[in-house]
Amino acid sequence: MNTTRKSISRGDRIYARLSMHGRTITEFMINTASSMTDVLSEIRYHCRKLRGLCTLFIRNHSRGWSEERPLMLYTGITATPASAAQAYSASASGLFSTRPASRMQMPWETH
Repeated sequence: MNTTRKSISRGDRIYARLSMHGRTITEFMINTASSMTDVLSEIRYHCRKLRGLCTLFIRNHSRGWSEERPLMLYTGITATPASAAQAYSASASGLFSTRPASRMQMPWETH
């Protein structure tokens, strides 16, 4: 796969369809993904209770490419959509935090 030709940038219109045994499991359009990891995160979130081998079809309307590939789904893995993952990473970095950062207590402070 040529990564320069099949790239995804934030704002690209991405269509994704996941099929299992010839039946469409989920399909959606997204324009907030900035990488293939974000698209896969969305798919795993929508199909978090499914398990098995699927076929993933992705089309980047903005850049004019499409791809079909196998994808294995596993249950029991906590998945979050890309938008929630980005908000979590921003809040974890302190951008949206309103409380002071906690610190580890030293041994002499616990007695």
